[in-house]
Amino acid sequence: MEHFQWNADFTIIIGTTPIGRATVHALQLNRHLLVKARRNWSLTGWVPE
Repeated sequence: MEHFQWNADFTIIIGTTPIGRATVHALQLNRHLLVKARRNWSLTGWVPE
């Protein structure tokens, strides 16, 4: 992913470019509910590729 990367436990999306940061902010990709869902997914063994 050119504009994004995951944090170490795959729960937070990090914008690595100005476009990525603006997208994360505009779409609220790290709002509480999404981070909680990603945490549950990672606990079951699902991680993004």
